[in-house]
Amino acid sequence: MKTLKLTLIMSLAMLNLFSQTYFEGGIYNDTEWTAENSPYIITGDVVLFPDKTLTIQPGVEVKFNGYYFLEIRGILISIGTDSSRIVYTSNLSTPNKSDWEGIKIKNNQGARASFEYCDFLYAEYANSVECCWEGGPIYFKNCIFDNNYFALYGYTGYDIEVDSCEFTNNTYCIGNADKIVTNSQFIGNEYGLYETERINVRKSIFQDNDIALFGGRGLVDSCIIDNNNIGVKPLFEGFELRFNQITNNTIGIQLSNDGGYYPPVKNNNICNNLTYNVENLDDTNKDLTENCWCTSDSATIENKLFDGYDNIYLGLFNYDIYDENCETKLKSVIKVDLGSGIYLANILDIVNVFPNPFQSNLNIVFKSSQIEQVSISVYNLYGQEVYNNTYFENNIILPIENLNSGIYVCSIRTGAFIINKKIIKR
Repeated sequence: MKTLKLTLIMSLAMLNLFSQTYFEGGIYNDTEWTAENSPYIITGDVVLFPDKTLTIQPGVEVKFNGYYFLEIRGILISIGTDSSRIVYTSNLSTPNKSDWEGIKIKNNQGARASFEYCDFLYAEYANSVECCWEGGPIYFKNCIFDNNYFALYGYTGYDIEVDSCEFTNNTYCIGNADKIVTNSQFIGNEYGLYETERINVRKSIFQDNDIALFGGRGLVDSCIIDNNNIGVKPLFEGFELRFNQITNNTIGIQLSNDGGYYPPVKNNNICNNLTYNVENLDDTNKDLTENCWCTSDSATIENKLFDGYDNIYLGLFNYDIYDENCETKLKSVIKVDLGSGIYLANILDIVNVFPNPFQSNLNIVFKSSQIEQVSISVYNLYGQEVYNNTYFENNIILPIENLNSGIYVCSIRTGAFIINKKIIKR
């Protein structure tokens, strides 16, 4: 009898050890993928249809047995725990980047997705979204992206939140637009951010990447950008940079402009970058005051700034010299008069749009009193412009009470900054 019981226990244990579920095709009802039936071996493309929910339990492994995708048109709830993560990966014994296609979030069909404590490995596009303005929210928290060709791709028209995530060994980590990244790490990738706009990054670490941040029209705040080939590379006019530690890169920052405009570079420690701390890429003169270089030696500072003093086709830099502890400003080096032009804070922080939803008029109020010109367009979901005007004031009331009920996009531009806000007319 003892032998029979022992055999039964061992048989049940072996059955649980080797349990797995093969899956492909459509998901037409609310469905749950359980740890008991894991791993789920994906043998063909999978589509979750609209208004249906797929819930994936902690500890589930989803393994793609070829170049297949999981497409979300409904609701995906993928929430693991710190000790029981959810894993999306290749089913090959020797996996490589792009073994499986990725997770497609069809927010343009109303999809939304929640990812916590998830690992994404060996995909071509681990997660991609499609424009515009429908669905959501979509967020990633405490997730790991490793050895993907592209970790997060696409844009939505509204912000995707990426918090406390790790990106390692990817070709491209984050691309396109409309994301807020906080408390994340980008280590050992070819690109951390790649050709991005409308992406803000705060309190994150970029180390040992080829190019840490390649983009513009967003704010990079309180980040550590260390030991990359290029720390910050501009797209369009580049990023607004504030309170960052930009150190030990081959080139710390490259600066450009768009229509003569470039965003502020203020309150950063830009130190000990091998070739240049800052390299000017065009003939626009630029203000680098209120940044520290971790040395008070003017010759050392000048040697690490590449501007019109080094190449007559480039613009000049103005800058300040601080003590080595970056506490006391000793003097300013003003090579050129930059006039009294204003430097706008990131537009996401200076404009309020309310009420939203609205019934009659829509208010657009700028916190800054220095706004000179604002261009505003409103588009319907077919991309047709239904309103356009230019204003020269800080408190704007849009007369759009005659619009039909529905969802619209309000596009606001001042200077080189653009923000698109989803608005709802009741």
